[in-house]
Amino acid sequence: MRINSTFKATSYKIFVVFIICLIYFFFTDTTILAASGWVNKGDLNVQRYLHTATVLSDGKVLVVCGGRNGTPIRQSEIFDPTTGNWTNSNNTLLSRRYHTADLVRVSEITEETNVLIAGGIGGTEITNTAELYNPLSNTWKYASNMKNARLFHASSSLNDGRILVTAGAATGGFIKEKHSSTEIYDPISNTWTLKAPLGTARAYHEQVTFKDAQGNTKVMVIGGIDTNGNSEANALATTEIYDSYTNTWSYGPNMNFKRYDFLAITLPDGRVLVVGGNINNDVTSEVYNPNDNSWTVYSASKAFRYGGAIALVGSGSSSNVLASGGNTPDATAQLFNPSTNTWGITDSMSKPRSRFMLTTLKNGSALAIAGASENTLTNTSEVYTPDQIIVPTPTLVPIPSVSPTPEPFLDLPWDYRSQGSSFEQVALNPESWFDT
Repeated sequence: MRINSTFKATSYKIFVVFIICLIYFFFTDTTILAASGWVNKGDLNVQRYLHTATVLSDGKVLVVCGGRNGTPIRQSEIFDPTTGNWTNSNNTLLSRRYHTADLVRVSEITEETNVLIAGGIGGTEITNTAELYNPLSNTWKYASNMKNARLFHASSSLNDGRILVTAGAATGGFIKEKHSSTEIYDPISNTWTLKAPLGTARAYHEQVTFKDAQGNTKVMVIGGIDTNGNSEANALATTEIYDSYTNTWSYGPNMNFKRYDFLAITLPDGRVLVVGGNINNDVTSEVYNPNDNSWTVYSASKAFRYGGAIALVGSGSSSNVLASGGNTPDATAQLFNPSTNTWGITDSMSKPRSRFMLTTLKNGSALAIAGASENTLTNTSEVYTPDQIIVPTPTLVPIPSVSPTPEPFLDLPWDYRSQGSSFEQVALNPESWFDT
């Protein structure tokens, strides 16, 4: 009888301890180690593709504009990583897609930041307009107009907080109207200033800010398509490097392969990785080393072409590059390890995606946002967490979201060449490709 009583008392104590542990883990800010992989998050309120995503100062993510039903949209939304949910923010003043987005500091006195969006196409018109989003007031206002209208352009931040915008397609068309002009936006004075032009006019290029062998901040413009056409023969392997102190461009070393509509990112060790593109080099990546001013080719684990996305995942110098999605659309993903210069397969996304955004969150995980998926647009989002990252425990109070009815998506058709159409036709007249 005593043994039974002791057993019951011990069992009761174990049960109480178990309940206390549950309460501790679910109602405190305790963190747990997460296994590598994807976790579905809340749905956006609006399906979209060709949008931008910017991490705000508080760690939330602002998603802006994009395309839906063959036309640009104005809706913007904010993702909260602590809850995994999306909320609508105020709409932009103009609808646009193919725009750029950069976080800018707008005060010399405080740390206040805004999001600058610039250029792109609204309807059928390429625009030179720009807007600023204020997270504190949840409002948009016009910034000063760029000197030139731009589509398929690129942007990056300089070390002093100004934004350099380069090249792109100008008003009047895609094939013959690419230009070489560059300009810098000063968020303190809200002004654009034309700077030295590129040596080669181009569009659909990439642009990164990096430090050269002497530790000076420079900007590299990479690849793209030149002014002569839209075929692989017109793709570029050339690079150009900008010195903001002298306002000069100089040609850098050529990549080993021509690339356009590809992806580039600055690695934690200061090198620059490029991967993929709309050309037959989709299983290659290249790394630029500023110390010896050279490019080195590294084979990817699988084909990775245009339409995908890349982002850093992990912590500090141990970060890897996550590459996922693709033009089919595709759900597969792979990781590039900068310390070994090797690629490896990782878990696939739960949803195939193309023309989506993959954004690094402040805890080192990556958020995949919307995009084209399986002959429609998707409003879903999911987070990839590498196994070395510590993430917060999930909240017990989910906020319900309403998923809109899927609608047909539009992106560059995967087989447009076989149907006798040009890149210009499907890029600037996408409405004709809807499956009605």
